[in-house]
Amino acid sequence: MRLFSGLPGVLRTRRAAECYFRTDGSTAGLGKGSAMGGMVSVATQGLKLCAQIASLAILARLLAPRDFGYIAMGGVVVRMLQMFSGQALAYGVIQRRDLASDQLSGFFWVSVGLCLLLAAAAAATGPLLSRFFGVPPLTAIVPVLALEIVLAGVAATHLALLARAMQFVAISGIDLVASFVSKLAGVLAALCGAGYWSLAVVLLSYEALRGIMAWHLCRWRPRPAQFPRSTLSLLRFGASLSVRSVIQAVAQEADRILIGRAWSSNSLGLYAKSQDVAGLPDRLINWPLERVAVSALSKLQDDAQRSGRFFCAITEYYLCLVTPLFLFLSLAAPHLVALLLGGQWTDAAPILRFVSLAFLLRGLGLPLEWFLVANNRLRLFMLLTVAENLARIAAIVCGLRWGPVGVAIALAAAHGAFLPVTIGLGLRGSLSSVARYLGALWRPAVATAAAAAFFGALEPRLGLAALPAWAAAAAGAGMVGGAYALALLALPGGRRLVTRAAATAGSLLADARARV
Repeated sequence: MRLFSGLPGVLRTRRAAECYFRTDGSTAGLGKGSAMGGMVSVATQGLKLCAQIASLAILARLLAPRDFGYIAMGGVVVRMLQMFSGQALAYGVIQRRDLASDQLSGFFWVSVGLCLLLAAAAAATGPLLSRFFGVPPLTAIVPVLALEIVLAGVAATHLALLARAMQFVAISGIDLVASFVSKLAGVLAALCGAGYWSLAVVLLSYEALRGIMAWHLCRWRPRPAQFPRSTLSLLRFGASLSVRSVIQAVAQEADRILIGRAWSSNSLGLYAKSQDVAGLPDRLINWPLERVAVSALSKLQDDAQRSGRFFCAITEYYLCLVTPLFLFLSLAAPHLVALLLGGQWTDAAPILRFVSLAFLLRGLGLPLEWFLVANNRLRLFMLLTVAENLARIAAIVCGLRWGPVGVAIALAAAHGAFLPVTIGLGLRGSLSSVARYLGALWRPAVATAAAAAFFGALEPRLGLAALPAWAAAAAGAGMVGGAYALALLALPGGRRLVTRAAATAGSLLADARARV
C-alpha cells in the first residue's frame, strides 16, 4: 500500500499547461513509464473493484432486480449517444503527434456543444422509451441520466491531456476518489429510500467528480471562440472512432433492448447485473491497460520493432491476468451470485456463467483493437467492428427465444467463432505478426483450459454447493487460481514470463517507494 501513499500528493500536483503540447517525440523511458502506469492503474482498479463489490452487495440487497432493470432500460439511448460525445472524440488528442493550444480549444468547444445536443436528444426519448418498454417511470429517468453525457464530455478533453502526458497515476487517483465517493453517495441514497434513483446518483456523481478533479489537475484552459482549421484533423480521427463506438454500442445495447421488450424489467435486471459482475475483470485490467497501451503505442508509431515487442509483451501480460478472472466468474457463478447479490438473484447464476465466458472469449482478441487505434489503422478497425457486431446482433436474435440465458450462450458462441477472424484480419498481411500474437496467446489459453478441467473434475467431489457462499467462493478461487498458476509455470517459457513480470513489478515498486 505504500505505492498509494503518494496519491494525495499526486492529486495536488499540477503540471504547467505547456507540458501537454511538447513535440520533442522522445520515447526515452517509455517502457518503464508505461509499465509503472499500467501497474499503478491496475492496482488502483483493484481498490475500485473492492468498492464496486461492496456497493454491489449492498445495493443488490436494498433494491429489487426491477430497479436495476429500470436504469438499464433508461440508459439504452444515453449509452449509445454517449459514444458520439467528447470521450470518444478525445482519442484524437491522445493519438496526435503534434498538438497546439488553439487547436485544442476549438476541439473542446465543438465536443461540449455536441454533448449538449446529444443530451437534449437523449432526454427527448424518455416518453418514447416509456411506451416502448411499457415502464412509465422512464419518462423521468431518461432526462436525468442524459446529464451523464454532458458531465463526461466536459471532462473528456482534460482527461485525454493527462493520458497524452502519461500521467496515469493522476488519472488513477481521479478514478479512485470518484468511484469511492459516488458509490458511497448511491448507498446513502438507497438507505434513505431513493430506490432506483440511487443508481442514477452513482452514475452522475462519478462523472461530476471526475470532471472537477481533472480540471483541477490539468492547468490547460480552453480559450473562447477558438476554432482553427487544424481542429478538423482532431475531430476526424475522433469522429471515426465515434462511429465505431456507436456501432458497437448499438450491438451491445441490442441484448438489453430485446430482453427488456420481449421479457420483463425483472429479466433485464438479472441480465444487466450479471453483465456488471462479469465485467469486473474488464474494469480491473482492460480499462487501465488500454489507456497505457494506446498512449505508448502511439508514441512508437515510427519504430516498428519496438512497437511490435511492446505490443506482444503487454498482450501476454494482459491475457495472463484477465483469463483466470473471467474463468473464475464463470465456473463459480452460483456461489458468487449468492455471496454478492443475495437470495433474490438466484436466477442470475446461469446468466453470469455464460456472460463471463463471452467476456473471456472476446478478451482474447481485444489487444488488437489497441494496436489498430494507436497506429491509425481506422479503416481496418471499422471493418472488424462492423463484422463483429453484426455477428453479435445475429447471435442475440437467435438466443432471445430462450430468454437471458439463451442470449448469454449465443453471445459466447459468437465471440468464440469470431476470434480467428479478429486475429486474421487484425494482423493481415503478416504471417510473422500472427505467429507472434498466437505466441502471446497460447500460454494463457492452455493454462485456462487446464484450470477449467481441474475445477470441473474436483468441484463435485468437494461438494462446494453444500458450503456457505463465502467458503464456496473462496475454495473456487483457490482451485482456479492455483491450477492456473501451476499450469502456467509448467508450460515452456511460463516460468520465465512470471519471473520477468515479477522482476519488473519489484523494480517499479522500489522506484515508486524511492520517490514517495
